[in-house]
Amino acid sequence: MLRAEPALWLLIGLFFTLSAAAEGSISVSYQSGSLLHAIPWESADTEQPWAAKARNGGSFSTLVHHITPSWRRFGPATPNDISESIEALSLPLLARHPVTDHLIPILADQWYSDEQAGITYFHIDDDALWSDGIPVTSNDIAYTLQFLTDEKNGTPYQRQQLTQHISAIIIYDPEYFALVHTAGSPPETVTGLRPLPAHFYRSLLRWPADFDRTPPPVTGAYQPEELEFQYASFKRVKDWWGDKQRFLKYRFHPTEIRLFRSSEDSFKAFANGELDALSTTDPATAEASWARLLTQKYKIRRIDCPGCPDRHQGIVFSPSVSPDEQQALIRTVTSLLVPDHTDAPEITSGGITLYYPATQRYNMLNSHPGFVAEPPSSLIRRLQDNRYQAVLISAEADTAEADSALRRTLSTVPDHGAVAALPHISYYHYLLWEWIMLPETPLLSPAGLLAPFDVIYGGLFSINRKERAAMMDKPERREGESPPAIKIYPKK
Repeated sequence: MLRAEPALWLLIGLFFTLSAAAEGSISVSYQSGSLLHAIPWESADTEQPWAAKARNGGSFSTLVHHITPSWRRFGPATPNDISESIEALSLPLLARHPVTDHLIPILADQWYSDEQAGITYFHIDDDALWSDGIPVTSNDIAYTLQFLTDEKNGTPYQRQQLTQHISAIIIYDPEYFALVHTAGSPPETVTGLRPLPAHFYRSLLRWPADFDRTPPPVTGAYQPEELEFQYASFKRVKDWWGDKQRFLKYRFHPTEIRLFRSSEDSFKAFANGELDALSTTDPATAEASWARLLTQKYKIRRIDCPGCPDRHQGIVFSPSVSPDEQQALIRTVTSLLVPDHTDAPEITSGGITLYYPATQRYNMLNSHPGFVAEPPSSLIRRLQDNRYQAVLISAEADTAEADSALRRTLSTVPDHGAVAALPHISYYHYLLWEWIMLPETPLLSPAGLLAPFDVIYGGLFSINRKERAAMMDKPERREGESPPAIKIYPKK
């Protein structure tokens, strides 16, 4: 697929911008890129990759709370387990190295931030493709900003986030563009942008209805395939462009990912080998008699993963809540020490109710339908008018972006009430069949141990298909064979 020549590109881009359905609040302009060669581009050439070559092939099946009947990343009834998967498969421009925390190339292979001018320049990787084979271009970036900031499209959270940090985009040609920061917004706030496929969005007529059942092209390693009431499946993209890239290769080893809706039959499906792994943050679940029986009887091992993932949390109180009431609720939450509160949509102590936000970046502690699902900015406004007395902000710090986003949110609300930090809840327990192979040299953080899609931590595990076939034939441990001890991951 050839890209348009620069002069022709200006006309094509202008036409598409004028003809697009989206009418966003971020301006788009086109300029000559004749001076781009003088920019001191960065490319993280000295950073080292962290993935090791492993066995490819096989399918990986695990559980999610709910399977929603839509492939959409945004709009009504999001976020959810499926929208989060599509979000993860839509790669960002840049990411943070898991060891050094330095910016590294992902969708863009070069960049430069002019902090004095308030502008960041990007060059899109020449190899970057959507999963339908169409090249990723600057037009996709412009369309994304226009679409997500258009009030008609029902994406208020994304609109608020983008307009808070980006005021304009300048397009130079299909591969070069620049994002203009809003006043006071640091450069790193624009690097995590995950573009939409403009050609796909223009091909459908009605938003959001036409997008519910049509899987979108993605830039990640897996293309959405099937979506049913009980499961969703994703197929490995053949000849994926990322397999040649320094920080994406040797990753995403299974050829298929299947997400099954949690149900009463999940335990039986796992015991039968239909599911590869289960995970929980509740130590009572990991210590249950059925879990011990599985590891004793079958070739299933238990792995405990302190800090996997590390979740940063804090409570924001309404000004009307007294210090004594604040301490009572803090003690109640701290005493639980378990993030998956499946018995109620909120925690109440001393008449104070604690609500949880649900957004693309801030995860609910559980996907219970009774949880409040509003962006943090809305919840803070509810605190101001005393509709809510306390709100818990929670982010899984599996990326530097999530951690810094949480800290920024907490830092913006001290005038609206007290902010209390909570102990990190960071202990994950896994039950997995022994055909799942984990990396010998884990990352500095073990976050996302079995994450199939994450741009940094995802796809580091693999599947030994020969061992799987042997275990499925004889799943029980041999007589006299002692079950393995609980393994702590990562290895010290």
